[in-house]
Amino acid sequence: MNKRNTTDRKQIFAEISKTRDVFAKLDDFFHKADENISHDPDDPREVIGRLPGLDRLMFLIPCVINRLEEDISKSKDDENFASIIEGLQAIKDGINSVLTYYLHDDVECAINLLSNVLSKIDKLSGKKFQSGIRLFRDIARIAPDFQIILNMLEGFRENRRIRPKEPEANTAWSPECWLDYYREQARLEEPLIAIVDAEGLSGTSLEKGFKRMMEESEQRDRMMEKRLLSYKLMRNRDAAFSQEHPERFLDLS
Repeated sequence: MNKRNTTDRKQIFAEISKTRDVFAKLDDFFHKADENISHDPDDPREVIGRLPGLDRLMFLIPCVINRLEEDISKSKDDENFASIIEGLQAIKDGINSVLTYYLHDDVECAINLLSNVLSKIDKLSGKKFQSGIRLFRDIARIAPDFQIILNMLEGFRENRRIRPKEPEANTAWSPECWLDYYREQARLEEPLIAIVDAEGLSGTSLEKGFKRMMEESEQRDRMMEKRLLSYKLMRNRDAAFSQEHPERFLDLS
C-alpha cells in the first residue's frame, strides 16, 4: 500500500469517527430528553416525539458506518476516497439537520441542510463504482428517510408561515386584541385579503389578489400530493424494515 493511499485511508477513518460523534450527539439528545420527560410528572408524554423516518435512521446509520469500515479494511488501493468522504459528510450533514431542528427549532436552516444532503446523495448514487464499497448504495437506500423528514419540515414551515404569533400563556386579551389576531390570521392564510388590506379595494388589487390566491392554491395542491407520496413511502419502508436486522433492509434490491 503506497503512502498516499495510507493517508487517504486515515482521512476516511477520521471522517468515520466524526460521523459517529455527531450521531452520538443526536442519540444522546434523545436519551436525555426521554429521561427528563420520565422524571417530570406534569409532562403527559412518554417520550419525545421523533420526526417520521428518523426512528429507522437511528438503526440504519450506525449499520452504514460499520459496513463502510468493514469494506475499507478489505478494499484495494484503487478506491475513490474523495467520494467516500463526500458520502460520509452527507450523512453527517443529514444528522446535523435533525439536530438543528430539535436543538434550535430552526426549520429553515434544517431544510437547507437536508436539501443539500439529498442533492449530494443523488449525485453520488448516480456514479458508477466498481469497488466492493457499499456506502454509495447504502446512502441511496437511506435517502428516502431523509426525504420524508424534509417533507415534514417543509410542512412545518408552511404552517408557521400562515399562523400569527400565538397569545402568551396566562395573558388576558381584550376583544380588540383577539380581533387583530384573527385579522392577521386571515391576511396570512388568504393572499387576496392581504393584498386588498394593504392596497385598498380596487379592480387591480382584486385581480392581483386572485392571481396570488390561485398560485398559493396550486402550491398547496403540490404539497398535499407530496404528503400523500411521503405517506405511501413511509408505509412501504415500515413494512420492509426490521430493527433486529437493519442490514437486510440495506441489502434489498
